[in-house]
Amino acid sequence: MGTGVWQLLLNMLHKPRQVARAIVAVGFISAVYKWYATLKDEMRVTANKSMKLNPVFQTWMKDSRTLKEGYSPTAWLSIGRRFFVGTASTIGHAVARAIKPYPKVQFERETFKLDCGATIGLDWAHKSKEERDDETKPLVLLHHGLAGSSESHYIQAMVHKLLETNRYRVCVMVARGCGGVPLTTPYGFTASGYNDLKQVAEHLREENGEKAKIYAVGYSLAGGILANYLGRTGDECALSGAVVVSPSWDFNLMTPYFDIWSKGYLAKGLIKYAMDNEEALKQHGELDFEKLKNIKTVREFDTHAVVPVHGYSSVDHYYNDSSAIQVAQDIYVPTLALSAADDPICCVDGSLRIEQDQLHGPGLAIATTSRGGHVAWPEGLSGHESYMDRVIVEWLDACTKALS
Repeated sequence: MGTGVWQLLLNMLHKPRQVARAIVAVGFISAVYKWYATLKDEMRVTANKSMKLNPVFQTWMKDSRTLKEGYSPTAWLSIGRRFFVGTASTIGHAVARAIKPYPKVQFERETFKLDCGATIGLDWAHKSKEERDDETKPLVLLHHGLAGSSESHYIQAMVHKLLETNRYRVCVMVARGCGGVPLTTPYGFTASGYNDLKQVAEHLREENGEKAKIYAVGYSLAGGILANYLGRTGDECALSGAVVVSPSWDFNLMTPYFDIWSKGYLAKGLIKYAMDNEEALKQHGELDFEKLKNIKTVREFDTHAVVPVHGYSSVDHYYNDSSAIQVAQDIYVPTLALSAADDPICCVDGSLRIEQDQLHGPGLAIATTSRGGHVAWPEGLSGHESYMDRVIVEWLDACTKALS
């Protein structure tokens, strides 16, 4: 053993406290590293035999890095029990993006009138009409969740990710009464309103031609709406491909944490939506605004604001009508549904049930991770970036490659 090594050992003997601290530090770092390694989450994919033979599915399975690598969640948002972690991921990811937002996208808004007289906003992420009409690039239609808009952080991030590829045109569908879109009828944005999306998709198909590739990505409430549209139109759907993110397949199923979200963030968002559109909503004589102002939960809002206006016999009737689980077996368009088992808002049990072949459409693949929260999947040290964004782009790339 060399003189230098002996000298080092002698010095260590004279500094026992420093040596002990170093050993503790190394042990701590090693333990943290081993703990973090256990967080790596495999993406579990289910599809029936028909979908497994689909060229889009096969291309994605072969090319997808996110599938091969799995999901590595942000460590500081991954401590605790299942639904606590899901809540931490959901909130922490949104906070990380609020602290460091993406540069704001400047949209060009097109107003689209539905057959019923309602108004939809189509926010184009392109400055010129030439860019909008460039049929060499597939068109991606993004649709936001409850009381969201093109300003929602997940929409802004996805627009940036898609534009960075220089492979896609991007448009955001803004629902009636949301994001500055006027409510021009007494009928608001609901979970069962898939016909709005149907008319928009058919309009875009007519504008772009039969050969154009048109994809849609729906988040949260819009994920369920998109799944409903895909299932109810089957092989006559106007879309070429789709991604459904954090949907509620069955509105009758609730997570243990849903009640907390329902009494807080979600209920406040619905009250704000009603107050912002009070003048239009009051045109329907069935609404009691005094009750609406004092609702405490999502179910109360649906009972007073949706059921009487939209002709449902009860809130359960409304939830059954909105649940895409009933039509999932008729999804023919290549569709990836992405969910996290710890989603605190939309219960993943609804999607797990459709692993059964008889309930699983020939175009539907379901991808589930253990962690990820609701429309989140934060990754990296800060939690600003999202695994979800990368999964979406890869699925759309697979659609483009396989359908060309």
